[in-house]
Amino acid sequence: RGGRHGRRASTMAVNWLALLFIAQIVIFSTFMISFFTMESHRQAEQHEMQLELHRLRRDNLAKERKLMQLATRAEEGLESVGMASDYDVGAEEGEGDLDGSEGVAEAEASIPKGDGCARLVVEWWVYEACLGQHVRQYHEADDKGAFEEHVLGKADAEGTPGPDQVYGRGDACPGADSPRQVSVRLRCREGVTKLSFFRVSEPSACQYVAELEGPPALCPWNGERGSSPPASAGVPSAVPAGSSPVSASDLSLSGTAQVAEKRQAVVQALQWSWGAYEKFAWGFDELKPVSRRGADWVGLGLTILDSLDVLWMAGLKDDFAKGVQWVRKSLSFDKTRMISFFETTIRCLGGLLAAHEMSGDEYLLQMADDLAERLAKAFAAPSGLPYTTISLSSGAHSVPAWTGGNLLLAEVGTVQMEFFSLAAHMNKPELREKAQRVFDVLDKEGGPMDAKGGRLWPIHIRPESGKPVGSTISWGAMGDSFYEYTLKLWLLTGKKHEQYKRMYLESVRGMQSRLITEHAGLTYLCEEKAGRQLRKMDHLVCFVPGTLALGAQHLPEVRVEHMALAEKLMETCHQMCGATRAPAMHCAPHRTPHLNTPPGS
Repeated sequence: RGGRHGRRASTMAVNWLALLFIAQIVIFSTFMISFFTMESHRQAEQHEMQLELHRLRRDNLAKERKLMQLATRAEEGLESVGMASDYDVGAEEGEGDLDGSEGVAEAEASIPKGDGCARLVVEWWVYEACLGQHVRQYHEADDKGAFEEHVLGKADAEGTPGPDQVYGRGDACPGADSPRQVSVRLRCREGVTKLSFFRVSEPSACQYVAELEGPPALCPWNGERGSSPPASAGVPSAVPAGSSPVSASDLSLSGTAQVAEKRQAVVQALQWSWGAYEKFAWGFDELKPVSRRGADWVGLGLTILDSLDVLWMAGLKDDFAKGVQWVRKSLSFDKTRMISFFETTIRCLGGLLAAHEMSGDEYLLQMADDLAERLAKAFAAPSGLPYTTISLSSGAHSVPAWTGGNLLLAEVGTVQMEFFSLAAHMNKPELREKAQRVFDVLDKEGGPMDAKGGRLWPIHIRPESGKPVGSTISWGAMGDSFYEYTLKLWLLTGKKHEQYKRMYLESVRGMQSRLITEHAGLTYLCEEKAGRQLRKMDHLVCFVPGTLALGAQHLPEVRVEHMALAEKLMETCHQMCGATRAPAMHCAPHRTPHLNTPPGS
């Protein structure tokens, strides 16, 4: 009997264990089913979000293309009917302003006809200059036809005609007491049959420069027809050939004294270095000055392409013409070697574009277009970022082993201005979109915001995700020009993209709070690794004072603060150069002073 009770108890225990095991299986199964159901829902929602994001990006791209097409058609329509301006006496009295809901067709219909106007399309803006009347900018704001316009300046009816005039009384300037104003520079030469808009710039906030070219009849003040320079109007020119040599050591340190002599000294230095390249390394990428031999690393006559715009600005037109002749006869992009995407973009593509914009030579633009299409194949990483090296003939691309398979911040974030400009010239928004995608990824994946509203970007980036890796942060090698381009992109695009301005100000705040240190009376811009300052400063960092000074001219809210920091860093760079002991150089590249060394020692 006792055995039966024992067996019964044992059986009950087994049954309870079985029930407990079954219950655990049911609970676990329920949990797993719930987990996978939730994960399935999450993935479905993520997929829907990705589809929505893709749709928004696609719609945004379509709208951008449409805006560019509308701006182009508007310009062509205005030129075909010879329209002069929609800013007349009624508008000056507040009666003829364009309403945002009127649309382009209605706006253009009100523009009186005339022949003294020229237009220039820059990104989405159309700039219009009408001699003796006004200069304005306008564009389509959205796909509903809303119209945006800013009058940059109006001519003074009692002013004296001349090659350089100031059109004042423009629209109000945000954040400034004075209205917009534009300096109109008109140059005339033989062979030009109609007024053309060569270039527009904004040297300081709401202070514009419009450079025009026209036939001699528009310049009666010229004593000799056709004596004015061609498309380089407004570009500082070189000293006349045969001018006496200038000794740089005899020049004043003042920024406003002996300007002509200083310009002449610069041109002389350019002639000396260009002459050496021409004699010993013509057609090669660079000259090795000690051995007096040429060397290639891109194989595209890099020094020639990178120097054309400087030769034009210096007035060395014979040297410029020889360089363009080499481009026409010898330059070929059918190269199988793997070359730097970044260096080829900024030096070769940028060089061709700048030379075209200076001279108006269409062949240079055609070559730039060919090169850009080949380079664009590098934007093939899963994240949309460009690979490090590319073959221009095959489109093959790779990441070199020395970076550990990582992309470099400066190399992916310093090609946007070149692709934006080419896209605008050739009406190829798809190229602009590729370059913009890089900034969108960097903006999204950048470092965290600190307590002062600043953030910085590590120099290494994974090509698959676009996410930064490692902790090394530098405004010197491998990081430098990305920070420079945040500001210059904002300026290039007419200050319309707040993204670029925001990223620039965030990076400067991050630099100020984390990388700036002082020692022995000098201010240094250090690097950072693992959250700690590395007490060294690359000579490459010496671009920063100029960038801060440039930004200060357009950002009044930080002008005093940024200029003060720029002056301190510039003094450090001056001391760095003076401390370099090299007989042929005053300033060695990548000079890295130790912060425990007194300045000048």
